[in-house]
Amino acid sequence: MVNISVIIPCYNTEQRLLLGCINSVIFQTYKDIEIIIVDDGSSVKYREVYDRIKQLDSRLNIIFKDNGGVSSARNLGVRNSKGRYIVFVDSDDVIASDLVESCMKVAAD
Repeated sequence: MVNISVIIPCYNTEQRLLLGCINSVIFQTYKDIEIIIVDDGSSVKYREVYDRIKQLDSRLNIIFKDNGGVSSARNLGVRNSKGRYIVFVDSDDVIASDLVESCMKVAAD
C-alpha cells in the first residue's frame, strides 16, 4: 500500500499548466505516492496530452469520466485511490517539492 494518493482533477487545463503541476508532484522529495489524474470530460484533444503524460512516471494513473464537476472528479479519485492519506492538488497548481513529505511528518505526530 502506498502512503499518499495525490489526486488531480482536470478539465481542459492548459497543457503548460498541467505539465507544471504534474512535474511538481512527480519530483516530490517523498516518493511513496500514487498520482491520480481524473479528467472530468475534457475535449478529445487532451487524450494525446494524457498519453504523453502517462510516459513521465509509472506512478501516474489517469481516469476519464463525463463532466460532473470538480467534486465528482475528486470523489472518483478517492474511490480509486490506494493511499493511506489523500492530498488534492488543482491541475493549475505547482506545489513545493517537500509538500508531501511535510504532510507525512504532520501525520506521523
